[in-house]
This record gives sequence, structure tokens and C-alpha cells, in this order.
Amino acid sequence: MEAKEIVEQLEQGKLMKELEVELNISQSTIRTRLKKAGYVHDEGKWQLREGIEMDEKTSVPIAPKEKFTQEEITFLKKFAKEQLENEIRDNIINEFADEENELSLFERIRNIDEDENRERNNIFISESVHEEFTEFLKVSKLKNQKSLLVEIALIDFLKKYNK
Repeated sequence: MEAKEIVEQLEQGKLMKELEVELNISQSTIRTRLKKAGYVHDEGKWQLREGIEMDEKTSVPIAPKEKFTQEEITFLKKFAKEQLENEIRDNIINEFADEENELSLFERIRNIDEDENRERNNIFISESVHEEFTEFLKVSKLKNQKSLLVEIALIDFLKKYNK
């Protein structure tokens, strides 16, 4: 698509986001290529820089759309899910190991005295909190540590509010 056509579409009210999808290139790439074609963005409008004549050959190339096999799509979905889970787990670990050299969540779990007498206690919590906690346990791969995590949360709560 020619740079002039892109500018015309933007002037007619088309959003850069819509062009991004249509051309299959990112908004920043569109802006960069318009600038290379001699356009400047001034006061909300794209205009040719002074001293530049309109060249009909100036165009913004459209990236070809990739065709993926079902096997490739499945692999990419699995890979993306694993990356997201690893990122979430890393964030959880980093969140619980703050700058004051506080022990990480995993170190705190390890340090809990499991030989201490335990008491069974049923509590009622909202479904949304329960679902969020269950998802947290699944993502951070701590399903078998549910009671210990509740104990750590209660310890933190008591430290904060039991003064």
C-alpha cells in the first residue's frame, strides 16, 4: 500500500490499530515507514515534510501472512503457555523475596516446622478468593502446599495487624 493511501485512510478516520491488522505490520513500523517516506506527524495529522515532493512510488510494503500447520499452532500455544507460567512463577518468587533479604516463599515453606502439632480448622471464604488461590497454587506448582501457604499468610497477617 502506498504511503499516500495510508495517510488518506488515517485522515478519513481509520485508526492506526485497524491499519496494523489490515497491513499485518505493527503501528510503530507503519509510523517508521511513513517517516522514511517523507511524512511527519504534526498536530495530529500526517503531512509531507517541506521540500519533499509526492512520489507515487513511495509505498509501505505489506508483510505476508504466515500460514501455520495445526501442529505448529499447537506447539506455539504450548510454548507460550509454558513461558507465561514460568514468568508468573518467577514473578511470584521475586515478589516474595524483596530487597530486605526477606526469605522467598519457597524458603519460608521449607522453614515451617512440620513436626509441630497441627490442628484441623474449617474456614469459609468466597468462591472467587478460593478460585484465585487454587489457580495460584496450580500456576506456581504448589498444589500440595496449600495448608502451609495459608499458615504463612496467617503469620504475615498476624505480624501486620496483631500489634
